[in-house]
Amino acid sequence: MPTLVEVAREYADRGVRYFAVNLQEEPAKVRSYLKEAKLQLAVPLDKDGAVARKYGVQGIPTMVIVDKDGVVAKVHVGSSPRLKAELTRVLDELLAAKRPAPKSRLRCRFRRARLKPRRRWWI
Repeated sequence: MPTLVEVAREYADRGVRYFAVNLQEEPAKVRSYLKEAKLQLAVPLDKDGAVARKYGVQGIPTMVIVDKDGVVAKVHVGSSPRLKAELTRVLDELLAAKRPAPKSRLRCRFRRARLKPRRRWWI
């Protein structure tokens, strides 16, 4: 998560926002972790797993990059030593208005996924 926070800070002035959606944990536990890890970021809560189901999350961590139109542009499952390089490459392509080509059926499946929260669902 620190890598993602670092990249989000580097791209913040270009309109990139980072949200660490928490899956089915209590707010107190999330706050405790953020305090212990010294992380300052928005953490929407997915108490019943509805958001995860909507995005087809199969494993944790799952990173979903949503473009400025609300369309899922990239899905990354798991962690990798090359995560920062991959993330910056995808963000640079999106910010230059080039959409990265989907590399699997999973990514194609999510191209038009959208979520519009109806209530405040973050800490």
